[in-house]
Amino acid sequence: GLITTAAVFVSETALFKEKLSMDLLIKIFWQPLEVLNIESIFIFLVSLIALKRFKLHPILTIALSGVLGILLFYVF
Repeated sequence: GLITTAAVFVSETALFKEKLSMDLLIKIFWQPLEVLNIESIFIFLVSLIALKRFKLHPILTIALSGVLGILLFYVF
């Protein structure tokens, strides 16, 4: 219960541009690019591939995700 709740709140702030609501859930199906944070999804997919395919250490993956986030959100 608590882990699931934490996962929902973290994904709410990381993946969506708006607060989680029924309106947002409807928009996901009709206008997904308006409500989803594409940069965050890209970082997630790169991290997942690094962990699964290349067996990168989890702490190194977290650090590299942070660097990638700084580059995507603040530099470019």
